[in-house]
Amino acid sequence: MNLVKPPSRLLPQPDGPTRLAALGQYSYSDEAARNLAAHYQEYHGQAVEVVNLPTIDEVWNQQKLGRTSMLIPLENTSSGLVPEHWRFIEAILRDPGMRIVATTHHHVYMCLCGVGNDTSKATAVASHFQALRQSSNMVGTSNVSKELAHAPVLVPGKIDTISTHEGMPSTVLGLKQVHEKKDPNLVGLGTRSAAEALNLNVHHDDASNLPGSRNVTQMLLLQRDYESREPDDDNDMPYHAVLLRILNRRGSLYEVLRPLADHGVNITAIHNKPPKEGEIQQAVTLFMEMDTSNVARLSKLKRTIGRLPHVEKPVRWQSWQDQLEKGSSNEPNGDVVKKHPPIDWGSFRNVLRGRRYKLRLVPKSEIGVLATNVGIISSNKGNLLSFNSKIIEPHRYAFEMEVEVPRRAFMNSMLIEFRERGNIEEISIEAL
Repeated sequence: MNLVKPPSRLLPQPDGPTRLAALGQYSYSDEAARNLAAHYQEYHGQAVEVVNLPTIDEVWNQQKLGRTSMLIPLENTSSGLVPEHWRFIEAILRDPGMRIVATTHHHVYMCLCGVGNDTSKATAVASHFQALRQSSNMVGTSNVSKELAHAPVLVPGKIDTISTHEGMPSTVLGLKQVHEKKDPNLVGLGTRSAAEALNLNVHHDDASNLPGSRNVTQMLLLQRDYESREPDDDNDMPYHAVLLRILNRRGSLYEVLRPLADHGVNITAIHNKPPKEGEIQQAVTLFMEMDTSNVARLSKLKRTIGRLPHVEKPVRWQSWQDQLEKGSSNEPNGDVVKKHPPIDWGSFRNVLRGRRYKLRLVPKSEIGVLATNVGIISSNKGNLLSFNSKIIEPHRYAFEMEVEVPRRAFMNSMLIEFRERGNIEEISIEAL
């Protein structure tokens, strides 16, 4: 993680927190936390103690101590938003004493480890379910073992399968089980530091579906009562998050995005809270991250959003100063704009059938581009059934949605407008 120097006022002061809570020693969260601690020491002479805890709930509960910061994983380029962390998102935005100090992106290099000299006998893998999801290609189709596509995940007291969202509580505990059992049939996924500490053989040092240079986890650095004031109108906090509920009707998302675009906001991420099974949603909960560095008056923007008739009150805002990562330590030119092949719009003709579609858009990084594209969907009578962003690399997102149209012709018209606007880098369409 290649950190840039943030303003000192957002870092722990001499009389402030000096502890940083993160998941267990040798975990990916631990790696990120120790990078941050070293950063504080280098730039500010601030000694920060990393406190390792076995579960994310115990990390979160450190807020009660007041003088402890927390590092919470939020989203991964391979497996998406951590679903159980919605409760943290809502708690952060609803608690005025809880502050986002900064966001950081940590590159994940997933190591495949075991006690044997090779993996020819491996038939089972012990790891956290997120690691299993991120490495499904390796454990399913590589030379590790053909049987691993349906191999059991060993969890305390039960046997389950990779296809479920169950597994070890952490990658570290999975590797510890591999170490303790001394079974050549069992392999694990985790950090190289964990494998070395447990004297395990590393058979593959980049086993995730995405290479480590692109397998990135966004994390939130949190602290209680760190920055209690609202941001000033001079917009000295360039990054914001907002939690709000909008009526579940066609066009309501566009009616929120349009004024944000008019005020110069660049939406960088957006998620809608999944409904409970069988629930018919009258309103949808949205969590959005945005760059507000071009906004002239934040107070006016907040009043505008708060007065929208289809937005429930209150609207929860949160602000922070820094994104503590720039590029990748393995890709020194990570900020260079990448070229993308031209979109073959004609290839979508055979896909257009029926009324429901799954769209995946990667827009250009421009202010208002998301509002423009959602407006195109709305003007063509498209009803958004679901809408989420997914980080695909630091500061670059894909927007995934399910759209229902009255008939196929409206989808064709929608694609024509997308092409004419020219603000989409990548697009895929699937009929449902």
